[in-house]
Amino acid sequence: MRLDDYVFRHIFHPERIKVIKIDVEGFEFPVLLGVEKLFARTACRPLIICEIKPWEILKCGYSLVDFELYMKSFGYKTYDSVQRNKRVDVRSLTEMDVLLFRV
Repeated sequence: MRLDDYVFRHIFHPERIKVIKIDVEGFEFPVLLGVEKLFARTACRPLIICEIKPWEILKCGYSLVDFELYMKSFGYKTYDSVQRNKRVDVRSLTEMDVLLFRV
């Protein structure tokens, strides 16, 4: 089930969602594609924490540019999970990294 379908069926106030933590062993981008309706239909923009494995994004048939453009289209910027004010260029990732996405 898509995450946005779940939210619309079971959560009456999506704006109350403050954090989404994704740990799906390389399928983070497909999961994030599954919140497109939530982002398109609401102002809900929770903090997103996820581990990015660049090689897994490629295995799923997407590029790092696809990933970055998708997140930017909803106003998200990428930050380091340790140095929380340090911006990260998703396109430059070569190793696995835990990232924060926030508006």
